[in-house]
Amino acid sequence: MAKLLASLFALLGLSLMPQSAAQTVPVPPEFQDLYTTLNTNILLFNNTLNLLGNGSPSNSLPTGDLAVANSNTGPRLVGPRYFTNTVQNQLTSLRALGIKAVMVQVSFPILYEPFYSSQSEYQQYVTFYSQVATAVRAAGLKLIVESQCVSEGLAQSGWNPAPFYATLNWTQYQAARAQSAATTAQVMQPDYMIVMEEPDSESTMSGQTNVDTVSGATSMLNQILASVRAANVPNMKVGAGVGSWLRGFQGFIYSYTQQFCSASQPCINAPLDFIDTHVFPINLWGPPGNNNYLANALTIANIAATAGLPFSIAECWEWKARNSEYNVLSADQIMSRNVFSFWAPVDAYFLQTMQRLSNYTRMLFMSPFDSAYYWGYLTYDSATQNLTPSELFAQSAAQSALNMRQAIYTRTAMSYYAQNVSPPDTTPPTAPGNLAAISKTPTGASLTWTPASDEVGVAGYYVTRDGVQIGSTLLPYYVDSNLTQNTTYTYQVAAFDLGKNVSPYVSATATTRNGSPPNPPTNLTGAAVSPVQVSMSWTPPTGNAVISSYLIFRGSSPTKLAQFAQLTGTSTSYNNYQLTPGTTYYYGLEAVSNGYTSPMSNVVAITTMAPPTAPSNLAVTPSSSVKMLVNWSASSSGVGILDYYIYRGTSSSNLSQAAVRAATSYIDLTVTPGTLYYYAVQAKDTTGTLSPMSNIVSATAPVLPTTPGNVSAAVVSSSKVTVSWSASTGGLPIARYQLYRGGSPSNLSPLAVRLGTPYTDSGLTPGTEYYYAVQAIDTAGDVSPISGAVSVVTPTLPPH
Repeated sequence: MAKLLASLFALLGLSLMPQSAAQTVPVPPEFQDLYTTLNTNILLFNNTLNLLGNGSPSNSLPTGDLAVANSNTGPRLVGPRYFTNTVQNQLTSLRALGIKAVMVQVSFPILYEPFYSSQSEYQQYVTFYSQVATAVRAAGLKLIVESQCVSEGLAQSGWNPAPFYATLNWTQYQAARAQSAATTAQVMQPDYMIVMEEPDSESTMSGQTNVDTVSGATSMLNQILASVRAANVPNMKVGAGVGSWLRGFQGFIYSYTQQFCSASQPCINAPLDFIDTHVFPINLWGPPGNNNYLANALTIANIAATAGLPFSIAECWEWKARNSEYNVLSADQIMSRNVFSFWAPVDAYFLQTMQRLSNYTRMLFMSPFDSAYYWGYLTYDSATQNLTPSELFAQSAAQSALNMRQAIYTRTAMSYYAQNVSPPDTTPPTAPGNLAAISKTPTGASLTWTPASDEVGVAGYYVTRDGVQIGSTLLPYYVDSNLTQNTTYTYQVAAFDLGKNVSPYVSATATTRNGSPPNPPTNLTGAAVSPVQVSMSWTPPTGNAVISSYLIFRGSSPTKLAQFAQLTGTSTSYNNYQLTPGTTYYYGLEAVSNGYTSPMSNVVAITTMAPPTAPSNLAVTPSSSVKMLVNWSASSSGVGILDYYIYRGTSSSNLSQAAVRAATSYIDLTVTPGTLYYYAVQAKDTTGTLSPMSNIVSATAPVLPTTPGNVSAAVVSSSKVTVSWSASTGGLPIARYQLYRGGSPSNLSPLAVRLGTPYTDSGLTPGTEYYYAVQAIDTAGDVSPISGAVSVVTPTLPPH
């Protein structure tokens, strides 16, 4: 198909957008059709841009997504050394790509104090994001902050916000979102802030169905905008947008671009400063130009331009899914495909295309989303192709972080760098300063130096030993090992940037010590304690060496271990927390004595417990018109099940939390007769780890019995009346009828219960008016409306 399209465009005299470098990693056969389709869709859009012309470079800010500071990460954000060892590293590496701005997602309720159990816990996140903002400005970069809502139910989300979301009604939710956005603006003082995006996703995550309507989204945006403007952040531009896939996106954008005011809210002096969008699916639906998700982004830009507003893209990365797979595969299943290296050429081509769109629309900024793939992909093979999304995300993140520390960049990164730096950078970085090489052991040496500088950004440092390159590193230090004792080594270090410019080398020497390291620790063993924790123990080294500390190593394979902790020399056990459920980790241990490091202990593989199994055999039984009985089979877990979250909604795609129960059943007493409901259940174990969601089951609450009709009362004698009526119908069988009698229509009392019509009332008083009414009752005790009352007068007895 690609050759056919190329021939067609040649005949029409249209130019083709040059693709990135040829494919070097074979595309697996099962993805070849999808790879070709994605490549073709991007090609078609490029030719649309060719027809439009005006593709000269713009002043758009090339932007990097600081993914490790994304609020969806969870409590790891405020863990020890996370900011220094993780956030700072990614910020340094992003700057080397030639970016001019950093995008950080700080979503509700991450800076909303009522979300937390204490003010001190909340303050940790305020401090973290204040540090992030300070670091971005210190790097000389603009700061873009995006405020949505924290993801719920996705593998990459470190939170379970559903119980909190369930406590807020629509009015409370809007007010909380507005307050949180204002706090975020005050804490981070961004240059650009996107206060609302993806109303459909926010509706699904939060359970607030109003968000996914034009009126509801505009109402919430109105409140957020008023609150953020009142924060008085100097020179901050405020925007909002939608995903390019949103059905009816035009209505949202048209509404966003109007002056905001309502009966209770006076018009705001300044409307939005810009319109934003997200681009993820790039599928074509129907004929070309009909529901083209890439073309939709161009339409949004044109609507913004008509309203006199600039345009931006805060998130974009092409999703790898066929048309037939949407609404079949989960978001996790689709996104986990991104991790494989064979996608690199189409990733690079997509980013080139987004840059062309940026040039044409004169964007404020364009920020690619999945920045982890600037440093590492996974190989698609027998070891990875059957892994779960959670396992793929964990392995991908570990590989990306390792490559980043070693200053290794992917072809996708190099392509993005080439887009950002024009004309090419030919100036080398400055030389590293104050290189020091120190050996404190017989087999190792440590190098430290003062960081170099570069007009774009230092990408890393090359390290040589005796004239042979032994590695590269992002950080201004390097540890060399497996050396020979009592030997002098000459080291050289040079800084490099991604334009292939290398600084002068600086040199230093180190002489390894003459001595013996301690023996290695032995009998390292470990076991999973929970889905997110493992415990290890070991036997101290034999011999007389006094152990000053232990170095703990961890990795995704026995040959890829990296030190991540250091313990006191008296330790013989260690607990590792905040791990990924159902994942295998490899651990090793080294002992340190008098500056000497032992060989590594035995390496042990420990697999964290799987998350709880999904509740099974979910069944929903209407037990009456206003009552649903929900039952399921218990989940299993290695640490025990604490609770079950029950979700309910009027569609399978819009479930919100209805209750929490410890038992495996739930009686829903809040249903409306005649309404179809969908239910699902999720288990939580005693460590707080959530299971996958159960299957979704639907059931309709039976309608109430109908009112008995054609009620009549006929005189039989001066003391008897026969009452008749038409049978009722209902969602459940009719069990009986309740008859009422009284002296007036408003003063009726229960008279009798009958299985059916008619009923003869005897013992009446002659010459008296009586009123009768009937009510139906079904087998579950549901009661129909009472019928209208009918009257009859018994005859007067003749005189004696």
